[in-house]
Amino acid sequence: MSFLPEPTLRDIVAAYARIRSQHGAVLASPVLVEPTSQFFPDTFSGDVDSIGRLFRRIVSYAPLASELQASLSFVDERGSDNEEAACGTGGCSTATTSAKRTPRLLVASLGEHHYNVPISTANVSNPALLVATLAHQTGSLILLEAGEAVSADEFGPTSELAACAAGLGVVLLNGSCVYMKACSALRAHQATDLSPPELALAVALFIRLHGLKAPAVRAHLEVTQREAFDEAIAWVDSNPALVGTLRDRPELLTDGVFQIEARKSWLSRFFGRRVANREEAPVAIAVKAPVERTAEESRRLSEARALVDEALSGST
Repeated sequence: MSFLPEPTLRDIVAAYARIRSQHGAVLASPVLVEPTSQFFPDTFSGDVDSIGRLFRRIVSYAPLASELQASLSFVDERGSDNEEAACGTGGCSTATTSAKRTPRLLVASLGEHHYNVPISTANVSNPALLVATLAHQTGSLILLEAGEAVSADEFGPTSELAACAAGLGVVLLNGSCVYMKACSALRAHQATDLSPPELALAVALFIRLHGLKAPAVRAHLEVTQREAFDEAIAWVDSNPALVGTLRDRPELLTDGVFQIEARKSWLSRFFGRRVANREEAPVAIAVKAPVERTAEESRRLSEARALVDEALSGST
């Protein structure tokens, strides 16, 4: 059984393939952005200026023109939820089975290369949610700058796939499930349109497409995301032909019609790679040529044989 329904698997692979087929040149060598001081060296104090610097840092990793202008605006949506407004923590809810998803705010164009980027204040207080929100909006900027005609229903998920293809998948995955303390219990919050398994699949595809190591991702993930990523990387590694096509001929996958292999166990994948990589070589049997002995060596050998024969005959 797959960790995602087959239609969802096909949709994500096909959408990723469309992004690569149309913009493969600018996405040829993206950097995997990790949530470390190497990628985020700026001091963060939680104020507007800090958030602005953080956003500019994230945008700098995306394939966006230097003349792009984007201004942040902050939208307080907590008043629409009476329970949250009463508590003030943003974490109250009687439901515990699914993550509370922040309503999506759409980037607005203000002119050529000029945008207004709205940010929900509900995500500002948590680092993982904030960075994922900014990465999501960066993916939106990628689509808008590329002139992509994407429906309103698909714009959010496609923005996140574009961000993943640009190297922002890990920080998006981190923000897809964040547990925060509510009045009576912990509650999962989600700053992304795609779920943890869906984003995990996009990140796993990115890792294998660009020859990176899975531990570079796994080390930054919480339990829920790590479990989803392990499932995703196992599925991707069970479909090497699909990954090869996505790398070299993505246009062949954009219609969602392609063969999917069932997920194999780790041992099956390991030995499968060994068999595929092993070169078949003819078995050579070495035959030693007779050794030519000197007269002295032949005399000594004859004497030794005579002594052995004499000993054997005397023992009977």
